[in-house]
Amino acid sequence: RRRFGDALPVDDPAGRRLADGLVAGCGLRPRVRVRQSDRVATPLPYGTVRPVVLMPADFAWRDADAARYVLVHELTHIRRFDGVLKQLVLAIAACIHWFNPFAWAMYALANRDIELSCDEAVVRSCGISSRGAYARTLLAMGEREGGLVPLLQSGFGKTALEERIGAIMRIRRTSLAAAAA
Repeated sequence: RRRFGDALPVDDPAGRRLADGLVAGCGLRPRVRVRQSDRVATPLPYGTVRPVVLMPADFAWRDADAARYVLVHELTHIRRFDGVLKQLVLAIAACIHWFNPFAWAMYALANRDIELSCDEAVVRSCGISSRGAYARTLLAMGEREGGLVPLLQSGFGKTALEERIGAIMRIRRTSLAAAAA
């Protein structure tokens, strides 16, 4: 928290309008703040009492669609209290059962499922036709992380990023018959 405390409000007027509009549209209480910092390479949410979406200082707000996808994704994490689930429930379970490989598998798979669920929420929110653009945005964010982070294995022979993009491209519209069933 101290490390990110010096984050500044979004200085780009278009980015500030987009962020304020999305935060207001989500109806999150308390109000989520969007800030920028040069200490992060990719966007991340933090905080539960006073949630903040922390964006990289050099984030390209001019690409409004990409900025919208990123903000919707991070706001979905905040709305679903994923930080509480990941830091408290899953991390505590892994710490208590540090010797159990199934606890670590649960931690990794739960993290993967949380990300896949947020990706699906973004596609459903922004429209099925946005799948390709959202996948490209994820690739761009993966490039920003640099190094081997986007190449980490998900445990199933695929990289985490490859698995997320594959899942995004498989999302289909729910048919009326499927919804009724």
